[in-house]
Amino acid sequence: MRWMVPARFSVLSQHYKTTGHNLLGCEKRNMTASFDSGVPFSNRPSFTKVRTTQDTELKKNADELLTRVMHPAINASLVELGIVKNVEASDGKIQVLMAFPFPGIPIANQLVSSVRRPLETLGVEVEISTSLMNEEEKNRFLVIEHAKWKQ
Repeated sequence: MRWMVPARFSVLSQHYKTTGHNLLGCEKRNMTASFDSGVPFSNRPSFTKVRTTQDTELKKNADELLTRVMHPAINASLVELGIVKNVEASDGKIQVLMAFPFPGIPIANQLVSSVRRPLETLGVEVEISTSLMNEEEKNRFLVIEHAKWKQ
């Protein structure tokens, strides 16, 4: 079943018709959207969360701290190895995505703790999630591991 829904709101209608802009400053365009069993509508405007100055500073501090967290058996940081994959800061909270090259690595908890400890010194909530590296990331990790293995 296919439904056509015009994206016109009566409250904004007059302003939108006369200026060509809605109250958010977006340009007038055909905003007819179709709903087709879970398919997102094609003209939907995307909204991204605006990062505050505090969040930007928090992310910068977190990135700086994490570049110093070294792997215990490889002479490289977890960031350089790609284990720390993504760091985001929002609303006074830091979210870290860590990617491991293989499932069930024996030092996974140690690596997570080595990331969590320095971030907690910033006095914020730290949320760490884990995943597995894709093949390209794993190959890059193995090259660095081979070159920088501690003997």
